[in-house]
Amino acid sequence: METLKDIEDFIDVTKKRIALFESKLKEHESGVSRMSAMAKASSETKLDEMLNLLQSYEAKRDELVKIDSEVLKKIEDEARLQELKIYALNQKKRILSNIEISDEIKKEILKTLDELPSNIIFRDEELIDLAEKSLQLNLREVDEHLKTIKKIKIDFDGLFKNIDTSDIKEIDFLNNQILVLTLQFHTFVENLNEAYKDENKKFAGLPKYEDWWIDEMWFSHLAYFSLLKWKKIIKKFCLTKLQKKSWNIIFANWVSIKDVVNGFGEKGYEYQFAFDSLILKYAQLNEELVDKNLENIEKFMTQETKKEDFSIKYAKHNRTTSYLLYKRERLKGLS
Repeated sequence: METLKDIEDFIDVTKKRIALFESKLKEHESGVSRMSAMAKASSETKLDEMLNLLQSYEAKRDELVKIDSEVLKKIEDEARLQELKIYALNQKKRILSNIEISDEIKKEILKTLDELPSNIIFRDEELIDLAEKSLQLNLREVDEHLKTIKKIKIDFDGLFKNIDTSDIKEIDFLNNQILVLTLQFHTFVENLNEAYKDENKKFAGLPKYEDWWIDEMWFSHLAYFSLLKWKKIIKKFCLTKLQKKSWNIIFANWVSIKDVVNGFGEKGYEYQFAFDSLILKYAQLNEELVDKNLENIEKFMTQETKKEDFSIKYAKHNRTTSYLLYKRERLKGLS
């Protein structure tokens, strides 16, 4: 009875027995098939027992589903981490043997790999793109870019060094993803700033997001569509196809990391706060913390999403998540 399939089988059998007792009692009430007082009382008692049993089985099933998904996720994360380590180990060999890359690009990639901190891992295509851009820049700009990478690593170490992550098995993989995302996010925002300057305009910065969008995105239609709407708003700031492509990748990576860290619950609040602080510093992306603004943004998002589907009815939810309360207190302590 400890496997999910066993529980599902018991639920199925119990539902059938409940239907049988309900049918008997219904026939008795309608006069189709009368039962004795003792038989009726026995059926009612059995029905109550079956309903309680069903509730117990369903609770057990939900628990097993959660455990199975958590175990599966850990296995997948550990597999990804191992795959990433092997990927990084063979990276130089792959780059050197790639006949489609010019010697100049290869030389620039190898130089970048030597400059990168050991736990920041880029995909081959990202390194090629980075090398091509570096060759287009002057030496001062290349130097500034490498300095930024090192600064991010120093700030990362400072923010995360005292956080207990012993319970997080995929922590190395997650740390690497955060470092790469921070650099990508920083480069994206800096690129927008420069592009707007070239157009004699001023980039106003990224709009704030709300924590409950992440917290409820898997079961709230409004949370999911609010995230997509927020993504579209930022995409409108992009002036080139490359910027739009970059934003699609950054958004997917950011949501993925936020979702994973959010899944740690209260024990991950400190880690999540450090991650948010790093992104705030290098991409100026901030979370909305003011209740009135949270309410106004939700009203706007509700109106926007209902334009797409007037049949949507939104269930009540909690704008003020427990992590939001934690974050407010942390920021008070820093001010």
